[in-house]
Amino acid sequence: MNRNTLIGLAACAALLISSGVRAAAGIGQGAVGNGLVQTETGQVGHFQFKAYKAIGNIQGHEVVRVGGIAAFSTVLPDHALVEINCKRVTRFVLGDDKRSAEFSGPAMMHVRTLGSVRRIPGVLAWRVADNGRPGPNNPPDLVGVHFVPANGGEEFQFGGAVIRGDVRVFEITDTRP
Repeated sequence: MNRNTLIGLAACAALLISSGVRAAAGIGQGAVGNGLVQTETGQVGHFQFKAYKAIGNIQGHEVVRVGGIAAFSTVLPDHALVEINCKRVTRFVLGDDKRSAEFSGPAMMHVRTLGSVRRIPGVLAWRVADNGRPGPNNPPDLVGVHFVPANGGEEFQFGGAVIRGDVRVFEITDTRP
């Protein structure tokens, strides 16, 4: 596990603790990642995310907190730089296999060319898969992003295998009496 992923796990744990869910029993789910992802055609993008969902019980009422941040960037074949920032994850779903997750939130996409910068609000959705520790004996982790503009304009999609870095998906259960 690289240093950035370890920092991300620590940050997610801190977010889960500080999320306001103080429960006798609870569940913390999350995904953290940082690195480079490459498409089948060789295009490379940089990703960084920390997303979580805390589920607890306070005085007999279930409380759910979702949060996190996510960022993605790549250079398109026409040399435009695409940067997408999601400052608040609002939806998090852990996969049935507990090794994959989907999360999303409002985001801003910046498309920078030589002569202009376009700012496009919308929603950024992620699908990530944790295939174990990076190495020759494991398939690579997977990252996919899908940006839908608020104005109904052209959508942006990018996905592939992690070539540098790591993705971690986890669930922590606290069963204290």
